[in-house]
Amino acid sequence: MPNLVPEKRVDRNGRAVTRHVLAPGTASKPLKQFPNIKPLTDLTKQVIEFQKLNFLIGVGTLDDLNQLYPVAGTIAHASEVCDDKETIRDLYRNVLHDENWVDTFAATCHFIAEAGGARDPEATQIAVQYAAKHYGTKDLLHADASTQQKVIELATVLKDSQFVNGVIGHGGSQQVNIKRQDFLNYLCSRIDSGTLRESMSAIKDLDGFLNFWDDEQEEPDVVANLDYIELVELMEYTRKHTSVKPESVLDVVSSHRFKAGEVRELVDSYEGFSALIEGTL
Repeated sequence: MPNLVPEKRVDRNGRAVTRHVLAPGTASKPLKQFPNIKPLTDLTKQVIEFQKLNFLIGVGTLDDLNQLYPVAGTIAHASEVCDDKETIRDLYRNVLHDENWVDTFAATCHFIAEAGGARDPEATQIAVQYAAKHYGTKDLLHADASTQQKVIELATVLKDSQFVNGVIGHGGSQQVNIKRQDFLNYLCSRIDSGTLRESMSAIKDLDGFLNFWDDEQEEPDVVANLDYIELVELMEYTRKHTSVKPESVLDVVSSHRFKAGEVRELVDSYEGFSALIEGTL
């Protein structure tokens, strides 16, 4: 053996004998390290969380469900904060056709849980996926804390506002989808600038507007004229500069074929709007 050298040693009988030993400085081969093993308590908790996903059985295949084992805790938490587990079941059904559906499902469930629930899981999914593009990341679950907090705020706005949730959850023609994307960009921009929270009162004024996402499919004038961003800004402006009731403003928007910009000019100039402001109409 190349690393052995002869060395004189004394045996138990007191005789000098030659022994071949490792040369000085020769390092022995390091022992193979065993991998770290999760504590049994952690594994037990993960199994329990996975058992909570029984309500998803029957939507996808058993193999689909088994793929959720690593993210079972995230999904279980989301189902617990929602008033109805059917919300998460609907989301599961909706994402199964995606190529990376497990990641999509886990990320959406995470932000639903952090926001304290969801009105429409599909709308939240759309918003979360858009936020990933907006913030330039493919993995929001491992994004920095600041980015995650912004996405939580976006998910919370969808939960808190029927209007926002309805806009994001509604799809249809290319023109409608472009408007939805523009509105998502607007919301993210307001979050980035830290001004979305202060506009929530005005946004909630729009919750009792009209079932506009159905009307958009039926009325070409609505699609052509209604600008969601202008509508939010109209309600903010009206709140700041007048004492007009939100429903009165929205009635004028409807009567002007959903041209929010024209109504903003009326509010700004008070022309033709004084009766509303004085309460005599």
